[in-house]
Amino acid sequence: MPKDWRALPAYLALAYILGCFCSITVAQVMLVLMAIVFLLGDPRWIHRGLRASPRTYGLWNLLLVGWTVVTATWALEPTRAWHHTRKLMFWAPPILLAALVTRYGAPFRKAWLYALTLGGVITSGVGLLQYVWIGHGTIERRVTGLLSHYMTLGGMLSVVFLIVVASLWLDRLRWWLAGAAVLTGTVLVLSLTRSAWLGTLAGLTVLASLRGWQKATRLVLTCGVLGLAVFWLAPPVLSYRLEHFFSPSEVSNRMRLWLWEMGLRVVRDCPWLGTGPDQMPYIYDNYRLPTMPEGEVQAHFHDNLLQMAVERGLPGLVIWLGWYFSGLQWLRVRYRQVEAPFEKALAAGLLAAWVSLGVAGLFEYNFGDSEVLMLWLTLPAWIIPDEGA
Repeated sequence: MPKDWRALPAYLALAYILGCFCSITVAQVMLVLMAIVFLLGDPRWIHRGLRASPRTYGLWNLLLVGWTVVTATWALEPTRAWHHTRKLMFWAPPILLAALVTRYGAPFRKAWLYALTLGGVITSGVGLLQYVWIGHGTIERRVTGLLSHYMTLGGMLSVVFLIVVASLWLDRLRWWLAGAAVLTGTVLVLSLTRSAWLGTLAGLTVLASLRGWQKATRLVLTCGVLGLAVFWLAPPVLSYRLEHFFSPSEVSNRMRLWLWEMGLRVVRDCPWLGTGPDQMPYIYDNYRLPTMPEGEVQAHFHDNLLQMAVERGLPGLVIWLGWYFSGLQWLRVRYRQVEAPFEKALAAGLLAAWVSLGVAGLFEYNFGDSEVLMLWLTLPAWIIPDEGA
């Protein structure tokens, strides 16, 4: 990439990715600056970004944004719903990034990998310090790194870990990347976020399957042995999380079952337009099950699919599924198309990360987590073909 003012949008884009791990305010400032520079510099690049983006995936994005606006208009409390739609601005970076990827190609992708890894290492380092010296190693007080919540940390580190592992496995060994994988993987475990663990396991399974089932079997066996070692050597709080992974008697598992039952009741009453985005305070008391604790309003339903159905109705759920699987298909196709080792590894890592976020979202509303969403939406843009390819 050139080192003059013409490459300023690219450096702002890298700062945006880094900001997702350190400060959402910084990331949003970088987004605004990037958009301004694009508009004042050469607005035609925005059109090129739109043209380079996958059409089917782009159409589902447009439908999802449009339907969100419709459901916010007809929400139970429109003011709160419209305030929530500020997150729609997170759909702008993928377009701008697509333009930059087509313009700068592999050098910009490599710079993104470095920024992503650096962000993961910085917040993991802070998380490790929290665990070792501040005592953030209990269920009540978990590590968060520089992020707002331990579940946010788990989701972000899952993405970094899988992309770094793919680069090591499918491209070539770099010791600094290996160190980053060890650090992010360790803090991912220490976050005690079971949904992120399941997502990471699904992502690793995807990576293993891409190398053939013989190597996949070896990876599964290796992970099994390591898992048993972790189980026996882990601190008590980690052993407890593993022992009660799916136990219905565990408090958070029981609350999820209650919330899922409650959410299905809401969907039955509001099947078409839903309640509108972010309406939990207005429906909780009316649909709360008798067994659920009083005076404690949960923020969401801990499931992407159910949250979409509740907030945006069944049409919104269909649109979200179309968005997710079109993105999955795009990444799968690009993995088959690219040939260079770096691009092949990057496509594999992005595909694994996409699967990881989808699986984790079956147990957590990670699509509503701002930092995770900001990173999630950018994933397909990084493997768009270079200009003239």
